[in-house]
Amino acid sequence: MIEPLVRAVDDDLVRIRLAAPSGLVVNAYLLRAGDALALVDTGFSCTAPDLVAGLAEVGVQPADLTHVLYTHTHYDHIGGGAALAHSMDAEHVLPRGTGAFFRSFFTEAPRIPDYPEGISRLLPSDALGGPVVTQLREAPR
Repeated sequence: MIEPLVRAVDDDLVRIRLAAPSGLVVNAYLLRAGDALALVDTGFSCTAPDLVAGLAEVGVQPADLTHVLYTHTHYDHIGGGAALAHSMDAEHVLPRGTGAFFRSFFTEAPRIPDYPEGISRLLPSDALGGPVVTQLREAPR
């Protein structure tokens, strides 16, 4: 059974289900607190249209958001924020110590291809000079 795109978790909390073409499903959450509308995580950049549709289903546009909260710096949590940054005037709340990464990512994101097929090529572990990303499953062919 396929879950609905949008589901109320509580009176002030809505889950928006975002399925990437790769099959990975992530969630974004819309939290209402008084006049504040906070989006927690944003999915991939390729799921941004579904995020906008999910928000619209509960009467919210990206421009209505007052805060965007990012739990961590994985692409499936921040890509939609980068894709929709031009349509939001929200305060972006980042994990401590990640400001430089977010500035760089939001600058580079328009040039980063979407991730619908998974990782097709692995770089040598020292090519990026930082943390190593390991492919967990083979990309669909």
